[in-house]
Amino acid sequence: MRRRTTVIVSELVLVAAVLRWARRSQRPDQATAYIISASLLFHPGLLIVDHIHFQYNGFLLGILLWSLTAAQENNLYACAALFTVLLNFKHIFIYLAPPFLVFLFRRHCFPPAGHFQLDRFVELGLVVVSICALSFGPFVLAGGPSQLSQIISRLFPFQRGLNHAYWAGNVWALANLVSHGWPISREALTSSSRGLIGSTTFGVLPDVTPEVTFALSAAFLLLYLAKLWFDPSFKRFLDSVVLSAMTSFLWGWHVHEKAVLLFLVPLSLSATDDDNHFRAFRIATVAGVYGLFPLLIKPAETPVKLIVSIIWAALVFPRLRRVVYRPLPNFFSMLVNKAETLYLYGFVLLHLYVTFLHPLLFPSPATTFSAPSVVGHCDSFTGGNCTLSDPVSVPNHSDAAAPEEPSMEFLPLMLTSVYCAVGIVWSWLRLSCGYLLS
Repeated sequence: MRRRTTVIVSELVLVAAVLRWARRSQRPDQATAYIISASLLFHPGLLIVDHIHFQYNGFLLGILLWSLTAAQENNLYACAALFTVLLNFKHIFIYLAPPFLVFLFRRHCFPPAGHFQLDRFVELGLVVVSICALSFGPFVLAGGPSQLSQIISRLFPFQRGLNHAYWAGNVWALANLVSHGWPISREALTSSSRGLIGSTTFGVLPDVTPEVTFALSAAFLLLYLAKLWFDPSFKRFLDSVVLSAMTSFLWGWHVHEKAVLLFLVPLSLSATDDDNHFRAFRIATVAGVYGLFPLLIKPAETPVKLIVSIIWAALVFPRLRRVVYRPLPNFFSMLVNKAETLYLYGFVLLHLYVTFLHPLLFPSPATTFSAPSVVGHCDSFTGGNCTLSDPVSVPNHSDAAAPEEPSMEFLPLMLTSVYCAVGIVWSWLRLSCGYLLS
């Protein structure tokens, strides 16, 4: 209880950040800004990951929102300082560093109708370097420069596989599905969803290396950053932060499902900008939150995650929908809107299958939970090679004890990952087209 209290207390940073943003925001009006703020405070994704799964993402995302608010207020030194502090707290936010770097450099070092100003660049650099020195200095003083290489190797362990044991809902989940659609070797089947250690071998598609994921992510990021360079407005900056987080989630190496919070939270701030943003926000939120459901493994947690998510969606989506301008529909947009609606209803069928129908079709004596979970099906999902340390450690079963036919225990998790991936990829495409063509 004491440790969970620390989670609640740490999220006061998030509370203060969203209240500050709501007071300053006029997008589209202050009442709606407060609704968005409340939706962030009671976000089902944060409830699942922080208050039940026990992490401190609300605290970190609060610092991110403080940094974005500082950028909105044109307090660029505070923006740089807060984001640097955030990056030193959690290295995963390095995925958001490119848009912050371009925005601060372009906005601060190239004033309107002016040339590059070296003094501003030096001042901005001193802010960043001084914070990093305070963070890493003690390690260097204690063990010399070699300590930095040790830290970097531990922060970015590329020997881990392409996919986590429970596939995040990204492009590589779809690639795994395609790979599993053909007759393949057992090595490819087990490696495609391996735990923390080991490489991924596709059965049909070319194997993917960290260099490939980096090149793909960088290619998309360069498109977004080029647009931001020529239009360093806050709206463009916020969109680039969201797209940077989504791109790293969809194309990155060994992505965890919890990384959806990196784009779901800032995307909420722009949900009412236009119809395109709202539709992307709705689909990405539903897919992203449902992708977190397998983290909750106890039967008593199933109604909690369902009821909280449904109530949240019923209160938030209609209120935001009412303030968003709807353009006149054409035949194509009507088809797209209908397809999106059917996709959202598909989550009902998916949940009915993974919770009730699958245990009936493929009964297994090892099935003890009412819903698929990372823990309950980890061993069969990874072919007996699971070495999870996040979200939870699971001991390996011996090969001798493993059944020859594992009753398709991996299927509910795979269907969840793939179905969520479809929605997140679609939302990313929607936002990317709107960003690049606007």
